Amino acid sequence: MKKYILALILNIVPFFLTCFLYEGGIAVSLILPIIQFLLNTLNYKWTKKILSFAILNLAMLISSVASIKINTWLYYNNISSDTETLAVGSFEVQVCILFILLMTLISIACRMLNKKTNQ
Repeated sequence: MKKYILALILNIVPFFLTCFLYEGGIAVSLILPIIQFLLNTLNYKWTKKILSFAILNLAMLISSVASIKINTWLYYNNISSDTETLAVGSFEVQVCILFILLMTLISIACRMLNKKTNQ
């Protein structure tokens, strides 16, 4: 249970820490997929059941989308005043959702294949 709670915290905190780095612009956006991939790998190794794995990835998805929205809002209000910033933020959210869903589905398929081959 402690490992699951630690994994849940790890799936939420790094994305909200990026909100403190919003002035980094594209550099922060490039870090998010790397963090997501590493957390997905950690989630896969730490969980034994597909449901707990999916819940951890859902927490990662929600926190990463929220942090992208927060970063875009902070950047738009404090640095830039153009509507293109909002369009980039919207695109990042769509890519983030697709990326995490794809990682989740691939990992679930691998876990199911592994269970079938072990039986």
